[in-house]
Amino acid sequence: MEIFISLSALIVSIALFKFSIGSFSLNRLSMISYLFYFKIILVTYIGVIAVLLHWDVKYDTYFFAITYAVSDESRIYGWYATMYTIIVLPIGMILANILFVKRFNASPYIRLYQKKPIVPLYHNDKKEKILYFSLIIFTIISTLSVAYVFFIIQTFPLLSVFSGEDSLILRQLRGAAKLDFQGIVAIRDMIALTLTPFLSYIAYIVYKQTNLKKFKILFYYLLILSILILTYNTEKAPVLLYGMSFLFLKVYLGITVNIRKLLFYGVIVLILLVLMYFAVSGLDNLSDILDLLLARIFVAQTSAIFLAYEYFPQIHNFIGWSGVSNFFASFSAENTISSGRVIFSIYAPQSIANGTAGYIVGLFTAEAWMLFGIYGVIFSPLWVGFFIQSIHLLIIKRPKNAILLAAYMYTMMHWSLTGGLATFLYPIVMLIFFIQLYGIYLVAKVIKKIAWTGKE
Repeated sequence: MEIFISLSALIVSIALFKFSIGSFSLNRLSMISYLFYFKIILVTYIGVIAVLLHWDVKYDTYFFAITYAVSDESRIYGWYATMYTIIVLPIGMILANILFVKRFNASPYIRLYQKKPIVPLYHNDKKEKILYFSLIIFTIISTLSVAYVFFIIQTFPLLSVFSGEDSLILRQLRGAAKLDFQGIVAIRDMIALTLTPFLSYIAYIVYKQTNLKKFKILFYYLLILSILILTYNTEKAPVLLYGMSFLFLKVYLGITVNIRKLLFYGVIVLILLVLMYFAVSGLDNLSDILDLLLARIFVAQTSAIFLAYEYFPQIHNFIGWSGVSNFFASFSAENTISSGRVIFSIYAPQSIANGTAGYIVGLFTAEAWMLFGIYGVIFSPLWVGFFIQSIHLLIIKRPKNAILLAAYMYTMMHWSLTGGLATFLYPIVMLIFFIQLYGIYLVAKVIKKIAWTGKE
């Protein structure tokens, strides 16, 4: 019966997603189809089914923060919530379509955007000289912010990975770099981690469009800078997804990407992951590495889904708006409470004590439950679907220049359905990102006004 309900929910979800966006083609991924394949199917749906069917018990394997930690009842609740979410999420997207494009299906706008030619920032500046000088200014800012991050943490954690450091030390390095950062967190999160890869997308797009050497050099510089900052805390997924994003970006540059090439890159990523796990996990058996890797890919990001129902409200009260941001917490004179840290502190307090703990995450409805209970689970998929599709439509209805196409790719790769609900209720990071985007336009406009004639 569980399999029948799960398959039925998936079929309904696919139908609603397809109704909302049109094509699900793997070689022409849109922002929404990417979310469906990678964030819903790959890292959520498969894992939730595996947990529901007790594959960890049946096949004598271990699911982090699930095996021996959650009851059968919590497994069922987490499953119900996930099946509900994958059905209601595209309904929220359809509501955004109705409001912003006056139709249920936004597929004509998506297809048109994919086929649109990329236009220069200014029509009489086909070599993008104005944009180039603007990018140089922001690249200097980005470089200084990355240097600041490494100055504060006083180490290059990536070097420790390849030097064969003990896995415990590597986890502590990650915790120190990510959670115990002693500098200004906004510089790290809002500038170094956000602006750097965004600028690299812009430089790449213009380089591919113009084949100008100066943009090629700028792109490779920003590529190296992006890899450095994305690995500042030894996490593997961000830099691998960053690398894959250029494959998806080719679609919007008019370059056909066939399924064979996608599979080839997928195999390359898998091999790189295996090598990385050999370096950091402390395991030396390929079978154990593959078991760990498969569990991390398919199941690890479902942990919070089940722990949420195991611990809330039985062990910990619902958190409420204090779990969203400092802004909301200040109204009740409280500090912000991270749901991901709360469940980690209950599940493994020793990891908190020794500095190896991060956050336990899962589909956003897990945090919705921990914050607001059943009302959060019911209404959050509608809001999240509506919010994501609204941003999607906002971008594709604008001119397709290098800046906005880079923004499309950045947001596509950085939507996190498993990062919690708070980012959708208080999207300050996205607001800062769009301010930076506008800043590049503004600086380019000033350059054009002061020092550029607009003539070739």
